[in-house]
Amino acid sequence: MADFSVPVHPRLEPHLSADFLTGRPSLGWFADDGNILVLKSHSTVYFAIPKNANSSMKVFLSKYLGTSSDADVALHTVNYENAKLKEEGAMVDKSGASKCKGYFKFAIVRNPWDRLVSAYRDKIRQPGYSDSEITDGLHEGLWSFGRMFRAGMKFDDFVTSIMNIPDYISDRHFRSQYSYIYDESGTCLVDYIGRYELLGDALSHIGQQIGISFADFPHVRPSSRSPYTDYYTPKTRDLIAQRYATDLALFGYTYGGQVA
Repeated sequence: MADFSVPVHPRLEPHLSADFLTGRPSLGWFADDGNILVLKSHSTVYFAIPKNANSSMKVFLSKYLGTSSDADVALHTVNYENAKLKEEGAMVDKSGASKCKGYFKFAIVRNPWDRLVSAYRDKIRQPGYSDSEITDGLHEGLWSFGRMFRAGMKFDDFVTSIMNIPDYISDRHFRSQYSYIYDESGTCLVDYIGRYELLGDALSHIGQQIGISFADFPHVRPSSRSPYTDYYTPKTRDLIAQRYATDLALFGYTYGGQVA
């Protein structure tokens, strides 16, 4: 069977300077927010990267954790403290994941240009729109950035704001993807990296490795929009290439390119 994983680079040093912005204090910013799911029964560790079928994956795996698979519960508020979950699995940080010796560790990556469009459409709405996570058109995760984000803002302005927020203080939905699966020494922490663009192939490979069928994998929060290339100008395209240079170098993505 073909291997659909992205080539894993053992060290990050050749790329580190590409997207580290001024003012970055240390390597300590690497994403480590305890959003790594351990599934003990299948000796599996899922390194969650937001905007990469993450919600769907959490809903799907929740049934193996003995909790609700209802989207509103399983997406971000699963009660991982109940007795069943303490026995079966948990949300851990990178240190906790490193203790899972012999477990199959995987993650899903996505074209950075496409991922950012998804974040924009999800987090920025028109003034007056509100739901459980959005108030008056702006996602609650962006409130802390003050005037950098506003309801109804144009995508070009959104890109400008993203360019001015270094990864070490970034919202997790637009933080560089490699920070979730590498540690501060530049070591990749996963065994397999699947592509969002070839999700079916990735799920087939993961399923074979851990003994789970993904035939009923859900599509949570589906959206319908034009191709991501319709959102960019040459200027914003190049800005995002600069902002996510390390992701592009490690995962082999190009603008508008086909996924091999």
